Amino acid sequence: MSAETAIKQILSNLRDLKGVSISAVISKNGIPLAWEIPSSGHQIETFATLSATILGASEVVYSGLGFKVPNLVIIEGNDGTFVARGVTSKAILVLVAKKDQSELIDLLDKTADEIREVLSYGK
Repeated sequence: MSAETAIKQILSNLRDLKGVSISAVISKNGIPLAWEIPSSGHQIETFATLSATILGASEVVYSGLGFKVPNLVIIEGNDGTFVARGVTSKAILVLVAKKDQSELIDLLDKTADEIREVLSYGK
């Protein structure tokens, strides 16, 4: 199984088994690499670009303050929580779900580890 297929399966399992409504692995410059997004939802290109922008903007804010760049971004809303973190130096993982924040962060961390493991086999 290719790394791309394995990552798509991980994201599919998040939807089917964990109740995650949107999941994506995105390059840091906003190119979607693998995703699970409702077909009736918004376009993956827009989601990817804006997600990378949100993470990138947080890095600019923190570095401008002389802080280390953040390793996690969280946006909470009435319809769900958005969480994003780097998976590699060139890719980020984004999840959106109606879940408890700590539960979603735990799921984000576990999924990021699974994706890193898949990517390490491809080297």
